[in-house]
Amino acid sequence: MLSDDEPQELIKETFNVLTQPLKDISVSQHIPKELTNALSENVFYFSGFKTYHELNEASKLLKDDNGGIKSFDRFAEDVKAVNNTYNRNYLEAEYEFATASSQMAVKWKEIEKDGDRYDLQYRTANDGLVRPEHAALHGITLPPSDKFWDKYYPPNGWRCRCTAVQVRKGKYPESDSEAACNAGEKATTHIGKDGANKAQIFRFNPGKQKKIFPPKHPYLPKGCGKCEFNKLAYNPNSEKCRACKIISECFERQPLLQPKTIKEYENGGSLQYYPIIDTKTSDYMRIKASATAFAEQGHKVVITPKFDGGKFCPDYDNIYGGLKGTKYYGKCPDFSVDGMWYEHEGFITNNPKRAFNNMLNHGIKQSDRLVLEDCGLSDGYMLRAVNGRIKAGKKVSEIWIAGNGQIRLLYKN
Repeated sequence: MLSDDEPQELIKETFNVLTQPLKDISVSQHIPKELTNALSENVFYFSGFKTYHELNEASKLLKDDNGGIKSFDRFAEDVKAVNNTYNRNYLEAEYEFATASSQMAVKWKEIEKDGDRYDLQYRTANDGLVRPEHAALHGITLPPSDKFWDKYYPPNGWRCRCTAVQVRKGKYPESDSEAACNAGEKATTHIGKDGANKAQIFRFNPGKQKKIFPPKHPYLPKGCGKCEFNKLAYNPNSEKCRACKIISECFERQPLLQPKTIKEYENGGSLQYYPIIDTKTSDYMRIKASATAFAEQGHKVVITPKFDGGKFCPDYDNIYGGLKGTKYYGKCPDFSVDGMWYEHEGFITNNPKRAFNNMLNHGIKQSDRLVLEDCGLSDGYMLRAVNGRIKAGKKVSEIWIAGNGQIRLLYKN
């Protein structure tokens, strides 16, 4: 059933919910692209196996206590309980964990840059809601390279609000590593009715292992951590391995990066952007102004990111795949308007003619549709410059002039 459209839509919708923390601006502007990809992949497989277990539980409800098939109405009522368990109770806790884990993964990457220059201190929310076993970890201070942080870096359980902060060396006494690890072990020990330690799964570091959810979560088949997705330990006789293969194929068709809507207009226009873009730069503000002007005219506009590695970046084809077969493949235009690519160019010289020609020369290398900042030149001069490029064999489809939050068409082939 995982191959069917409805379960695959459930996988994708679960994935979209659990990756919302990665799209939060406080995370997306600081997280490296390769970490975004790794964490997104982890969440997709988690979502796939979550759906697998939901379907398994639902299938067990088909028969009544006597082995007969239940009526549809009775079956539907029973399935509602499964849905409520997985997609309300569990999902809420998983979302909160994904939020904390995403934030701590990003923080770990910042910590890694400094090495052991600073110590790392474990801190709880320090209020009446902190569970006692986590309170015992409050104030533990150790270098980031200490083994304690391999297993007991937060979050350390469902709805855990703990964090870790860098502190100046010598400001706090360094903790005993063995004693800290013993406290961490107690904090991640919760023996269930079956005698198993249900909290042991939280002994991982989301930043070091590049995973949002515990590698040994019960949703995931045993041995998955050694399998690199069907390449090493795939067993065609295993139902879970066959499920994993379907999830893997679904993942390969799923764009990791999804645009976020800024505004929708009554005339049908819309403005979106990819959250990995740095929205604080002056370039972004100028691009956004021009993109907004197109959206206000009723067009669907998406502001797109730059990839340093161009077409060799994992998400390049997810966004710019439509450029395949053109001379612009590998380039990163600034935004799309109704599926057509546009490059936005600003100027950094006080000489208007030089500025216009520089923008034109650079822009036509990126796209045949350009939005150029207004340099105060006459349309006659600008059109002569454009026609000169066309006579020289350059492809130019459209030229727009932007200024004061407005755009106007200068040239269209």
